[in-house]
Amino acid sequence: MTSTTFLNKLSKHTKLFVPLSIVIWVMIWHIASVSIEQSLLLPSPVEVLKRMLSLIRSESFWQTSAMSLWRILFGFIWGVLFGVILSVLSHIIYPLRIFFSPLISVLRATPVASFIILVWSFTGSERLPLFISAIMVLPIIYTNVLSGLDGVRGELKEVAKVYDLSFKDKLKVLYLPETMPYFTAALTASIGLAWKAGIAAEVLAYTANSIGRELYRAKATLEITDLFAWTVWIILLSITLEFIAKQLLKLFKRRRKNV
Repeated sequence: MTSTTFLNKLSKHTKLFVPLSIVIWVMIWHIASVSIEQSLLLPSPVEVLKRMLSLIRSESFWQTSAMSLWRILFGFIWGVLFGVILSVLSHIIYPLRIFFSPLISVLRATPVASFIILVWSFTGSERLPLFISAIMVLPIIYTNVLSGLDGVRGELKEVAKVYDLSFKDKLKVLYLPETMPYFTAALTASIGLAWKAGIAAEVLAYTANSIGRELYRAKATLEITDLFAWTVWIILLSITLEFIAKQLLKLFKRRRKNV
């Protein structure tokens, strides 16, 4: 069997690699926990799972999760909207691109912790996760969408002028096909970043009714099993949000093709 044939056969089973790798890492976690023999330092996967099932049965768990989701997703949506609007304006009006350039560079380069502390000085702890999520998302959306808009070829624009296409037709034929791959990549990348940054803001600001507050409380009271349980829940929510975003984008693409 040649190496190419072997790789082709192997590629057919790549979907099995993800769950298998998860099982292997959980086993490593379990072995490490058994070796240490101290739940206070490293609880076992079974202990964390039992604690998660206990938390899930409480009403406060879902209220806390819903509040964190609302704050962070609301900030994420605002970040996406402002990122798209600013990128369109920068594409149309070149001086605005130069004007926004330092701002975008600062947003990209400044550490999340610095933003959390600075923004916290002007906003309350309730609104802090919203602002931080928006700030983290905006430069990613702006840069990617602007790259997509700039990628529209000049000859296609000339053809659009010759045929006097309406704004709606230009959007459908020229700009959406060019910008969607960039926008999709930015959206899927930024939603995870917004989630992590928002949770970090909740932890530092000790935001009421938030997952971040529960993380801080678990750490302060040395409830390490709770800390692990909430962390696993954060990861699961992040994966779910990315999956939903990808499915919505796929649905949008299919509907756009059928129009």
